[in-house]
Amino acid sequence: MVALGLAIEHYYLGDAEGFPVSDEELLSRSPEDVKGLFKKLIEMRRREVNVNELREAIEETIEVITRKLGLKKDRG
Repeated sequence: MVALGLAIEHYYLGDAEGFPVSDEELLSRSPEDVKGLFKKLIEMRRREVNVNELREAIEETIEVITRKLGLKKDRG
């Protein structure tokens, strides 16, 4: 869960001067699709998750980050 949250934090590294450092700052500066995902990851960090939830969160994180960065996801 931490790695997934870090992936979203990494999304903001281009703006080093105003880099958000807290969950609240990240949430306030995030577009809606990223905000929803980050809220979900925060909630998941606070409880036990099963492998299916984890796989879903990983896939959703990959989708959002690749879309935001304009990348193609490799299925290989």
